[in-house]
Amino acid sequence: YDGLSIEIQLDEDNNLRFITRHNGAIGDDVTAQCMKIPGVKYLKLLFSENKDTSYRAEIVMTHDDFNKLNKEREENGDPLFSNCRNAASGMLRNKDLDKVKGLTIILYENLGSIKKESDDIDNMKTILKDIDLTNIRITDYYEPKDIDDTINKLNTLENIRTSIDYDIDG
Repeated sequence: YDGLSIEIQLDEDNNLRFITRHNGAIGDDVTAQCMKIPGVKYLKLLFSENKDTSYRAEIVMTHDDFNKLNKEREENGDPLFSNCRNAASGMLRNKDLDKVKGLTIILYENLGSIKKESDDIDNMKTILKDIDLTNIRITDYYEPKDIDDTINKLNTLENIRTSIDYDIDG
């Protein structure tokens, strides 16, 4: 994903907190901005089994949301964002919460788990299965069989890059 990595945790009052990785050691609290993402309050369900865990996710902006945002900015005479990642980053740093929009969260890791990664992904999907999570997604799990399988997967991703509705690294 070409977005911004965040950690999702519960604070001492059992409220959701969203922290960026910033410089790798100290992150920025972007909770207020992330709480503007439709459906985000349901992520609290992920902590029903273990309140001391935390989750890693990526904040992205889809191409549709990026195009809508830039159209609005153009109509308002504001400078356009150059790409989806910069737009998502701008939203996470925006202090005017009424202007925060177009963000999607993609969950991909339970940081406190000792289970297999595939089991964690399945567990996240099970917990959130009955929720309409248009702007919240859970990654698909992929475990390569060998180096050739990995190369084939990378080639497939490269071939479908333009059909994915968000930017990817690489």
